[in-house]
Amino acid sequence: MPRPPLLAGEERTARVLTEPHPPEKFRVNGVLFNIPEFYEAFPEIRPGDALYREVEERPVIW
Repeated sequence: MPRPPLLAGEERTARVLTEPHPPEKFRVNGVLFNIPEFYEAFPEIRPGDALYREVEERPVIW
């Protein structure tokens, strides 16, 4: 099944405000950035990489 085209402008804003799910790019990557085990599993991800989040920026829940 082909992916739908990227949304822009007012349509994107409307979807963010009304859809129960976050935009696609945040559904997986946004969660993984916050898990320490992610960086253990992928030690090649370093500061400056698109998939890297500084330790101070990662939320701590427990």
